[in-house]
Amino acid sequence: MVQPQTKVMDETAPPQASREGAVLEVKGLRTVFRQRGVDVSVVNDVNFDIRAGETVALVGESGSGKSVSALSVMRLVPSPKGRIAGGQVLLDGEDLLRLDEPAMRGIRGKTIGMVFQEPMTSLNPIHTIGRQLGEGLRIHLGLTGKAARERSIELLDSVGIPRPAERLHAYPHQLSGGMCQRVMIAIALSCEPRILLADEPTTALDVTTQAQILELMDARARALGTATLLITHDLGIVARYASRVNVMYAGRIVEQGEARQLYDNPRHPYTRGLLESVPRLDRPRRQELPAIEGLPPSPGSLPQGCPFQPRCPFRQEICGQPQALREISPGRRVACIRADELSPFDGAA
Repeated sequence: MVQPQTKVMDETAPPQASREGAVLEVKGLRTVFRQRGVDVSVVNDVNFDIRAGETVALVGESGSGKSVSALSVMRLVPSPKGRIAGGQVLLDGEDLLRLDEPAMRGIRGKTIGMVFQEPMTSLNPIHTIGRQLGEGLRIHLGLTGKAARERSIELLDSVGIPRPAERLHAYPHQLSGGMCQRVMIAIALSCEPRILLADEPTTALDVTTQAQILELMDARARALGTATLLITHDLGIVARYASRVNVMYAGRIVEQGEARQLYDNPRHPYTRGLLESVPRLDRPRRQELPAIEGLPPSPGSLPQGCPFQPRCPFRQEICGQPQALREISPGRRVACIRADELSPFDGAA
């Protein structure tokens, strides 16, 4: 089979110039964890960017490297087992990976906010909501006393928490999961950051609360012009809130593109499998839901070539060779040698 004549990204080439308008650029990010004396890549050559006021999604199954990518941007990878082994994280052109820890502490919470995956475990159980919310205001904005209290009340009210003045004295265990998630959003946006990293912001919440939290987060980010990285495995959420999508598998990005293009015509078999497994109202009620066969590979035992090939229904012998992201149209990249051969997709959920 002749390889399609499309532009292939040169992984050995020097970093390109900063994307125009991008607030955050991640280039060639590689994060490893030490296992049995060997460095295992959990995030491998990841590239994406976010512009001001834009929501970009990072999607994939559990264990694909999404959360580790976000923690790498914040330089919060658990040490000593984990470390960032290469790449760049550019904030307005400045590489965060070259900054010392005091400089990073000045960026976390102020310029980059993060909504962590589990609100019940992310909030400190021995400190009140008011103290945890006020910490960032004191460190980054210099607010203390009455000013900090008034700002904290204003923030809790802005995320829809009733009786915000009373909630300042509450502890996390006295609030529901949805309320704790609202507190996390208030903390993340308290200093009006330029970038928001939202890691599975609706995990373990009921459907109604999920919708409220997502609408709240989206509205607040739009009001502040915040660039948002939305990390999730829920493709319904992505369809509603994200303008561009990065599909991640086994620590690598396998497809990138505008959300509508990707939903209408996925070009990587993994992306297609994810979309086909979403429940749809236009299917017969008793029809069996399609699923991707097998399980994601362990980071320490990836197959040769394309990591998805053992589960791919379109695999061929050539798939045993390394598959780099290649540009098939402006802004659209796919890491599949057979991307141009897939039959037309019958539509996303």
